[in-house]
Amino acid sequence: MQISNKSLRERLNISRIAIQYPWLTLGFWIAVMVAGLFAFSSLKYALLPDVTFPVVVVNAEAPLTTVLEMESKVTEPLESKLQTLKGESGLDGVRSSTYPGRSIVTLTFDVGTSLEKSTERVKQALDAAKLPKGSTYKITPINLNESSTISYALVSSKLSLSQVTGLAQTQVLPAIAQVPGVLKVELLGVPAETSIKEPAQKSAAEEVILAPGTSAVRLNGKAALAFEVIKRSDANTLEVVKKVENVVKQLQPKLANVRLSVAATQAGYIREATSATIDALALAIALSVIVIFPFLWNWKATLISALAIPTSLLGTFIVMAIFGYNLETITL
Repeated sequence: MQISNKSLRERLNISRIAIQYPWLTLGFWIAVMVAGLFAFSSLKYALLPDVTFPVVVVNAEAPLTTVLEMESKVTEPLESKLQTLKGESGLDGVRSSTYPGRSIVTLTFDVGTSLEKSTERVKQALDAAKLPKGSTYKITPINLNESSTISYALVSSKLSLSQVTGLAQTQVLPAIAQVPGVLKVELLGVPAETSIKEPAQKSAAEEVILAPGTSAVRLNGKAALAFEVIKRSDANTLEVVKKVENVVKQLQPKLANVRLSVAATQAGYIREATSATIDALALAIALSVIVIFPFLWNWKATLISALAIPTSLLGTFIVMAIFGYNLETITL
């Protein structure tokens, strides 16, 4: 029996196999390019990586007039119960601030921890907390990766700020909140003396925040109203912005005395960054042809080298799609 002395490297020589079976090689890379194009079209656009930074805030109030009383009777009991979450729940840190009649406890969890599960664990931990009679607390989950994708100013030369607020509350915000991918809509610049009611009909996924007197908006030196659209962390920024813009176009004819104008948007920056990256890649391919050809003096070899750049990128898009990466500032 003859024993082969070929090493593993020689037996698995990919280059030799590729040369020996050219049609198999060509078919493989055509498949990679086609799959890469489909993968690229499926990637989501965002400003920042889709990484969850879970924060849960507990805001407690009690009929106590001194900081020392709030510290000993509210803040410390809350912290004592919340410290039990360390370990399995992924609790990273707890910090608190105490004021007369109010305590604020902020909990930060490990990156990637489920915000919903963390919030539920906080609720369960505080169920057994013993607080003074008349005490109340509110638990607010915060995802630091959720930011405003687009904001609009509402301007009117004929209506008062209170009247514009009413129109925004009844006609604008409910329509925007129904857009797929929108987490919530925040209304800014609401006058403090205005009485605001939430819409009668609201879906479970919809949240409209109306905060009277907590913010001020000025446009051209005059008090104005604005709203910010916060997208879900897993939503495509460009798609959300496009859908919101379409809804605004449909709403504008119905608001004869109010003009909706874009105040800020992430979409422009993302489009510019994406376009700049594509331009740089196209320039790289062109330069590779210009630089390689004088050395090789062979169009076939030059073409192969030039095709290696886009082909490798398309292969990268496949991996990105499989592992759920987005096209954002880091990956671009």
